[in-house]
Amino acid sequence: MLLVQTADEVLCVPEGEVASVMPVFPDRWRVVLGDGRVGHRTGAVPEGPWLALGDGWVRPEWLRREGDFWVDPGDYRYAYEPLGESPLLEQEDDGLPAGLLTVESRDGDWFWCTETGEFPSDLKRAQLLDLYPQLALVSEKLLVYLPRVRRLRPGDGCGYLWLDQGLQLRTAHSLYYNLAARFGLETFATIDPSVPSTMWKMREFHYDLTSAEPERILRDCPSELLFCQQLFWQAAAQFARGQVNESARDMAGFAQWVLRAARRCGFEMTDQRIYRWVQLVVQDQGLLRQRQLGLAEQNRERRLTGSRRPYVVLLAPARRLEEAREAAQQAGISLLITGNRGRLPLEYLASELTGPLHLIAWEIPAADARSARQGFAQLGLESPCAPHALDDLGELKRLLSGLTKPQEVRREPLRRIPLEGFEELYFADPEEIESWVPSPPGRWRVELKDGRVYHHPGPPDARSGGERSRVLWLEERGDQAFWLWEDGSETTAELPFLEAGQQHPDLIRISKQRWVNFQRIRWGRFKKFCLDTGEEFRTPEGLLGKQLRDHLGILSATEVSADPHGLRALQLRDYPYEILRASAEQLRADFADLNALVGNVIWQVACGRYRYADTFSGFFYRPLQAILYRAGYLTRTQVRQPLRSEAAKLKLYYHFCVLLNRMVRQYRLFNYREFGFKDAFPGNRMVGTIQPQRILLVEKGDKLRRNALRLGRELGMSVVFLKGMPSLLHTEYFVYALREVWPGPVEIFFYGDFDHAGWDIGPAFRDQLRFLGVDCIRLERLVLPSCFGAEEAMLCSRPLVADAANYQSRIERFVRESGGVQGLARGIHANWLQPFGRVQERLEELLG
Repeated sequence: MLLVQTADEVLCVPEGEVASVMPVFPDRWRVVLGDGRVGHRTGAVPEGPWLALGDGWVRPEWLRREGDFWVDPGDYRYAYEPLGESPLLEQEDDGLPAGLLTVESRDGDWFWCTETGEFPSDLKRAQLLDLYPQLALVSEKLLVYLPRVRRLRPGDGCGYLWLDQGLQLRTAHSLYYNLAARFGLETFATIDPSVPSTMWKMREFHYDLTSAEPERILRDCPSELLFCQQLFWQAAAQFARGQVNESARDMAGFAQWVLRAARRCGFEMTDQRIYRWVQLVVQDQGLLRQRQLGLAEQNRERRLTGSRRPYVVLLAPARRLEEAREAAQQAGISLLITGNRGRLPLEYLASELTGPLHLIAWEIPAADARSARQGFAQLGLESPCAPHALDDLGELKRLLSGLTKPQEVRREPLRRIPLEGFEELYFADPEEIESWVPSPPGRWRVELKDGRVYHHPGPPDARSGGERSRVLWLEERGDQAFWLWEDGSETTAELPFLEAGQQHPDLIRISKQRWVNFQRIRWGRFKKFCLDTGEEFRTPEGLLGKQLRDHLGILSATEVSADPHGLRALQLRDYPYEILRASAEQLRADFADLNALVGNVIWQVACGRYRYADTFSGFFYRPLQAILYRAGYLTRTQVRQPLRSEAAKLKLYYHFCVLLNRMVRQYRLFNYREFGFKDAFPGNRMVGTIQPQRILLVEKGDKLRRNALRLGRELGMSVVFLKGMPSLLHTEYFVYALREVWPGPVEIFFYGDFDHAGWDIGPAFRDQLRFLGVDCIRLERLVLPSCFGAEEAMLCSRPLVADAANYQSRIERFVRESGGVQGLARGIHANWLQPFGRVQERLEELLG
């Protein structure tokens, strides 16, 4: 599932419904869905079942070709290049009823609610949540099946979810943030709190807003403000690509360009309104800069970079330009003429300066001085004190004599070390740490002297501790700033709020009215930080939140770094004892749920600390069954029952299999061979002696097996026999044997049924090979309707009947992709391609 942000909501998109993922301005990803909807993401894009195209990824079945371009459902165009078949989408069997939507409680009993009806469950709520990690609490009497969720929106202290068939659910207030965390979010409002909410509304359309049909534009931009914001965004994106609009190089020309485009769509506005909206986007919201709009500096006289003391900037009105410029040149200081046209010169001047700055305000309104200071700060140039007021230009020399170069008050580095728990960060003093021990895959186990265990991405941190300031906060109330101390007292700050905060090396700003001593942060938890004195503060959003995270060296309030291997999601840690031998009390104390318990038993084996059985069922019987009994998940009677006849035990077995597969396939923590599992059917593979890179993949059946063995021996091909869908465990052992004689890419020749089940077997095996690092350059099928005459194909084929809820869609896809038998939903058994000579002739035809 891929989370995507649109202008109005968060979408939960199945990976197979993603048509394209492309990098766009500014440092984010545009995601186009198969139905044409468009959203965006920030940060890295997780791996998915997509093919590379240009700088992004696509699924070819959603694209159409128009000449020298691929076009996605959002009508965005990409230069044509050949594309292969999309990777097969895995259908993980999680043991839940087909078509499940929710699980609901009525009069103490729980019911499975599916697309086709409801039926009772014999499990209680705690058992449902333990056995099925894909279920989540929406309210005390309602669980939702997370893979069916498609849309998220925040409410008033709650959240709203929409499932793929339209059902709307409302979260309980007390469960809202917990449910958001299940999606990896802080709230349903945004996937990235550091991004201004307005930016999610901005997108570059596939058409030009100045020339497209007005009706089309109005569908996407129904209001004047939204139209202008989107047009500003288009201008910035085009300018970033080097497309310069020569008719809009100054503000007047830019305003006229916007007016012409707006009037085409029936919007009536004035240039003054456009100026105000430029100010909104540039100065108030900070989304863009005037230079990004393509505006060029028309009069360089409005700014000057100082020759001797460039860090001193004289702010003067336009009517005093000549006098101010002469005075600035003589003094060797910088100059900025403020006023309505002062922002663009400020941006150009800022690009030539380094901070911090001294600002001197001469005959300008206080609001202009504050605006200039704020503008420089937005561009990374702080001024540690308020602008100096200059009444008479003749006093400039005297004022300058009392100014020394402002020293940038550098924030002290964090002296505590952030360590990761499962759902929190602990900021440890260096002297609290007992040891750093390497822990797979590529992280460190950190043991504290009090026995607590955390993890860190490494390498071991050698920072030293030291005394911490007794101040906790700096707060602004009205026009006064106050220091709050660790003993609970408070004192009045001598300096104004902003200067006092900027000049303290241990403070960082977290809101408009508060700075916090980051050296006193002890815990990071969901949406909040806690100081070592117990005080808490909410995680800042936007730029302030990013600055805090960057300075602390963390990804979020609960993460030091990304979790590509799912170690935190799976709650994996290095327990200092063998879980198999732990007491019932210890198991209940250390493992919050079934996932954590089973996952850590698997993890102890994967890390090489212990070895148990070498098959799925064997591993379940020892060690898992005894552990699950001791932890209270199985009764003594259930333990004594055979696996296949005891429902509770069978559910736990499936849970183990799904979790182990997720650790191998999704998180790539290890493979089955490394885990110690053996291939139970080594006779079902044969590496070719002449052309091992050509693999004859055989579905099942004695006759097919005899034919394939003969073909493999005669042609020197590799042969792999299946028992249905390919097993990754079996494929691992085949690849291990193949790599001893053949290092390059391979070709697959599938010998199996032509129907909806057999159609997916070849791609599934190909995807397993690619997952294991083997490139597959060709996939062919021996049995196709074209191997038979028209009449013979109809005689040999059979109608395909959907005997399970999800089979109908598979049959429809099979007919769509393969053409079926003369366009009909019919299949052909591989045995109908006979006698042997006919099979051999078909294979040799494909081999060429």
